[in-house]
Amino acid sequence: VLEIRICFGTSCFLRGAQELYTQLMDYIRKQGLEPKTDFKATFCGERCKRGPVVTINGRTLEHCTLNDAVTVIQSIVG
Repeated sequence: VLEIRICFGTSCFLRGAQELYTQLMDYIRKQGLEPKTDFKATFCGERCKRGPVVTINGRTLEHCTLNDAVTVIQSIVG
């Protein structure tokens, strides 16, 4: 099971969290991982200047891009 959390606090939101959320959801759907994924928007992870911040199965990614997140997801699901 994938547990993905993306910060939607003001700073992360302004740094592209909404677009990243949309891209990640699209990727999850295309890979057929939706039934195995718990995907939630969260608020302030206290890393405001390092956003967007995404946590995948406990691993926190700062200045996260779609490629960064996909790399971690692929390492988890194989």
